[in-house]
Amino acid sequence: MACSTIPASAEPARRGVPRRHFWHHMRQCCGRAVARGQVFVLILRHGAIQADESLLSSEERRRAQRFLRRIDRDNLILGRCMIQHLVAPASRPRPVDIAVGTHGKPYIDGGHAFNLAHSDRYVACAVCASRPVGIDVEIFKHGQTNAELLPLIAHPSERQLIEAQSGTKRDALFLRCWTRKEALLKQRGTGLIDDLCDIDVMLDVPSPLLQYPNAIRLLDMVAPVRGLYAALAVDGAIRQVVLCFAELAADTDHRPTTVIILSQQRIIIDS
Repeated sequence: MACSTIPASAEPARRGVPRRHFWHHMRQCCGRAVARGQVFVLILRHGAIQADESLLSSEERRRAQRFLRRIDRDNLILGRCMIQHLVAPASRPRPVDIAVGTHGKPYIDGGHAFNLAHSDRYVACAVCASRPVGIDVEIFKHGQTNAELLPLIAHPSERQLIEAQSGTKRDALFLRCWTRKEALLKQRGTGLIDDLCDIDVMLDVPSPLLQYPNAIRLLDMVAPVRGLYAALAVDGAIRQVVLCFAELAADTDHRPTTVIILSQQRIIIDS
C-alpha cells in the first residue's frame, strides 16, 4: 500500500512561532488532528529550552537529576513537557499524573494514547485518540558501524537486503530496520517478548501492513534534515498522519526566541 504526503495546511512550511506561543500552537494542531481521527507527530530539535521542569512530578525531577549527561536530563524533561502539553486533558490541572503500564509504557488515565522517543538533540511524541501508537527516532553518525548488531536483530530476509548494500546505503537500511522494529514493539506495548530476528518489517515494502497479531502499519517518516531516521507504527485502521518537524532558533544575540516550523505534512495512507 502506498502513501502520499501533502502540506498539512496552506501556511508556509518554514515559519516562526514565538517561543511563548509554541506549546499553545502545537496543542491546537494536535487537537485538530486527533479530533479528525489522525495521528499527530511532533519531532523537536534543540528544544531543551522549551523543557519546563515545573511540569514534572517530584519523582520525575529526582529521576532527571540522576542523569550524568545534561542531554539525557533535558530529553527526559522535554518529553514529559510534550506529554503535559499535547496529551493531558486540558480540563485537568498540570502536571497530570503519568502512569506506567505492566511493560513500562507510560499512559495518562482519560488521556489520548501516545508514545515518546529521543535521539541526540531530537525528541519526538506521537499522539492518537485511543489506538496505540509507537515511534522511534535515530541519528546517523558517520563512522558508526552496526555490523555486530545485524545478526542479533535482523530477520534473514532483512539481513539479505542489508548485506546486499554497502557504505551509507547499508547503514541507512539498517537504521530503517532498527527504527521500524522499535516503533512496532513500542506500539504493541508488551515489551520485547519475541526474538527480534523472528520479526520481519519488510524493508523492501514502503509502509507495510503487518499482522502482529493485529494489523499494524509501519511508516518511514521523511525528515527535512539529513541524518535523522524516524519510524511510526499505528493501528491498521489509521488513514492519516500529521507530521510536524520544528527546531529552536536564536536571534542575533544568540538568545532562543523563536521556534521554526521546518515542515508540517499530512501523510495519507491509500486504501
